[in-house]
Amino acid sequence: MGFTIKTNTKLAVTKEVTEGAYLAPTAGTDFIEVLEDGVSLMPGREILEQKTLGMGLAAKKGRLGLKSATGEFSSFMKAGSTEGSAPESDVLIESLLGSKHSQVELTSTSSHSTSVIYLSSTGSLAVNDVVVVKQAGAYHASPIKTVTANTSIELVIPMSAPPANNVKIAALTSYVPANSDHPSFSVSKYVEDAILEQASGCKTTSMSLENFTTGQLASLSFSIEGLDFDRSISAPTYTPSYDTSETPVIVEACIYQDGNKIDVNEFSLSVENTLSFITNTCAGKESSRVTARKVSGSINPYKQDNSVANFTKFNSGNTFSLFVRAYNPTATAGEGKEWISFYMPKCMITELGEGDVDGVLTDTLSFNATSSDGTAEIVVCFS
Repeated sequence: MGFTIKTNTKLAVTKEVTEGAYLAPTAGTDFIEVLEDGVSLMPGREILEQKTLGMGLAAKKGRLGLKSATGEFSSFMKAGSTEGSAPESDVLIESLLGSKHSQVELTSTSSHSTSVIYLSSTGSLAVNDVVVVKQAGAYHASPIKTVTANTSIELVIPMSAPPANNVKIAALTSYVPANSDHPSFSVSKYVEDAILEQASGCKTTSMSLENFTTGQLASLSFSIEGLDFDRSISAPTYTPSYDTSETPVIVEACIYQDGNKIDVNEFSLSVENTLSFITNTCAGKESSRVTARKVSGSINPYKQDNSVANFTKFNSGNTFSLFVRAYNPTATAGEGKEWISFYMPKCMITELGEGDVDGVLTDTLSFNATSSDGTAEIVVCFS
């Protein structure tokens, strides 16, 4: 018999074919490089009390009811190691928002303006996707404002100058909210390559962006809920194969409010799903369904001495767009790789306070991302 230690733990997430049917890792790429602290995968079992007379003060043994599984773990915020590929957290983010699509690198045509890029094929690009225009020495990221199929895309944030003819548009994977069909997954936690703790029929109930602060390393924290669990003596069949990409240091991570770059020291984001379970007398807890979603966050822009724009937005209830992006610089100045972007077209300020960073005043601004016309309230892109 040997004791187990925390650092000898491996975690895999595998998209299920049938909801609730446990699926072991199918490749080394199913494993996620999670942070050391805060990893949990907890089995749950409802205990049904039997309260009867004639037993004295002692409690009668309860009966075992429905099973459940919950979990929490965090990973560094990073893109895939290949341009446009899905990140390690792919299944978790898709389960959270409900849908995704990908687009390979595209080559533009000619006669561009600072905000309109002409393309003979727009592929699967959609409004609110975040594209990276790979202008030599001046890479530029922006959400898409409009798409004219197989003709052009219009950028929310114009470039400083029109890009060159035949400029490349980076490949991307984009995650977009859906109202149904959120995929389920199995979680496999291996301890000391000897004990398997598993959960099946899982869906992501929340994702929080944490530590997105100047000079720090940001992370994504996930919470999950599942239908069933098990634990056995079992070793992993595959050796983990983690992405070689790195999480960006938050120093070239820009934030735009209504298309204008603003000075912010910290950004936080939370996406929370309400998960309801489908039960019946024959199968017990059979499946789950996402029934509500809330997107919220905060920023702390420095308070200006010539503007009360944030107060006006708060006081009038006007919405604003918020675009946040980060990347890893390459050896070529002005160019980057492994881009991560968050875009929320309509945000509403819910709280407006005051703070400071080393004595310099800030607006502490909390917001909800909303959708009044059926458009996505948030899009998460990796390039």
